[in-house]
Amino acid sequence: LIAGYKAYGKEFFIHGNRGKEPANKISFELEQEIIDLYNSKYFDCNFTFFVELLEEFENIKVSLSYVKKILNKHYIFSPKTHKDVKRRIIKELRNQQEQCSSKKECAELQSVIVSLQDAHPHQPRSKYFGEELQMDASEHLWFGDTKTFLHIAIDDSTSQIVGAYFDNQETLNGYYQITKQILKDYGIPYLIKTDRRTVFEYKKKSTPSDEDDTFTQYSYACSQLGIQIQSCSTPEFKGRVERTFGTLQSRLPVELRLAGVTTIQEANTFLKEFIKKFPNLRYYQDFDDVDIFD
Repeated sequence: LIAGYKAYGKEFFIHGNRGKEPANKISFELEQEIIDLYNSKYFDCNFTFFVELLEEFENIKVSLSYVKKILNKHYIFSPKTHKDVKRRIIKELRNQQEQCSSKKECAELQSVIVSLQDAHPHQPRSKYFGEELQMDASEHLWFGDTKTFLHIAIDDSTSQIVGAYFDNQETLNGYYQITKQILKDYGIPYLIKTDRRTVFEYKKKSTPSDEDDTFTQYSYACSQLGIQIQSCSTPEFKGRVERTFGTLQSRLPVELRLAGVTTIQEANTFLKEFIKKFPNLRYYQDFDDVDIFD
């Protein structure tokens, strides 16, 4: 360094690439193409999934951090943004609101803030795999041009999907199908949490006490297997499965559309492979030594 300074002076310490564009810089055209693709074709994807789809279907290979940067710059945020990140973004947007002079810009910022505001308390997970399953169905435009119902059951301790089935309505058959998958692939769980549908629970109006409960076909089958059923009408009671539906609604319709699925039969066949690669499964390949499943 001393020899270089003596030979060339202060200019010796200036990097040779100073003032030059980086060789790996992404062009403005490609940046705009990524934004347009997200807004038009992949609008319901989280950013991690979006990066995977760009490489698989659009032959565009970019980093997750780059995608986040350019989309956030245009006030586009992932539907799966974490709460602490949302709080930071909201704080930054409110600071921008205070400084902006345009009413239109302030209104746009306020719209983004409202869309990011979402807070629900987290419930502790079960300790063991199979200790608690949460079961529900969701009506959504999963594929084609007609809404269908996706029945799923997830394990509370790992968020692993242990059963999934499409039907035209929320039906007893749908819940039988996912229960069959659970029993075949994993065994008998300890507890199932559901909502208060007549599929699971029925009480005579004139006798509302617990002793006078009447078994439904499903609850009778669970009783014979030794499976406990707990039901409640509030979504928070089975928040894990509600949260899973949020993830599925942003990912599964895209997968079904790209796979060309148009019928329930095709969708149920597709589900078998999809739940094997469902993103939550990456992080829960190894379970505790103790399983509650018989």
